[in-house]
Amino acid sequence: MIIIKSLISAMVTARNIKKDSLKAIWLTATRGTPGESYNICSGRKIQIRQILNIALAFSTKKIEVKENSPRKLRKTDEDIILGDNSKIKKELGWDASIPIEETLKDMYDYWLGYYNKYGI
Repeated sequence: MIIIKSLISAMVTARNIKKDSLKAIWLTATRGTPGESYNICSGRKIQIRQILNIALAFSTKKIEVKENSPRKLRKTDEDIILGDNSKIKKELGWDASIPIEETLKDMYDYWLGYYNKYGI
């Protein structure tokens, strides 16, 4: 059995899961080594603040963001969570190909359309 780890914290986003990651899952199922784990992730670091700034740039509304005080963070919270996709790249030739900006724009447009459609 092939165990597949999806590291959402490494920003394999919803669109990547539908497109990029489906290819990765197919590759692991057909060409992967049975019993091995493969991280399906971008391997690139991005901060939540960066994601928020990208998403806010799509909106025409002014949105105020209040950050928690560093004192409110748990001591066990990780500063950086980064997936390592070197194994799946080397063994199966897979790499995430959709930029985070494109993924976030698609997600923004989807949810904006949803809320407009249902008057929420």
